[in-house]
Amino acid sequence: MNKKTWDSINKALGLPKRKCPKKFGEVIELTHAESFSGENNAMYGKTHTQEVKDIISKTNTGRKHTKDHIDKTTRKGKENGMFGVRRMGEDNPNYKGGITNDPNYYRDYSRAKRLQRKQIGL
Repeated sequence: MNKKTWDSINKALGLPKRKCPKKFGEVIELTHAESFSGENNAMYGKTHTQEVKDIISKTNTGRKHTKDHIDKTTRKGKENGMFGVRRMGEDNPNYKGGITNDPNYYRDYSRAKRLQRKQIGL
């Protein structure tokens, strides 16, 4: 199976274009990070030569950020796009359905933390 065939399979499944996995014959849905990590990365097992490193270094030497870029990346308080945004529970991107269904979990956890603080003298 070649890359063109792999791309057409991904397109039919509604998946974005990805690099072909090492094993053909099985369709694997990869996250963006997985599709470019490990053996899927074009630089996997390779290193830049010293000549290339020198070229990259020379290109970046003396490089300055523009005032506009600095202003965009250093917004504080209400100017920051995430100011006041509270993503709790299901709104949080790391939410995995709750830690536990045990109603005593938080009570027991609080007791354990209090005991731990008491033992270390806090």
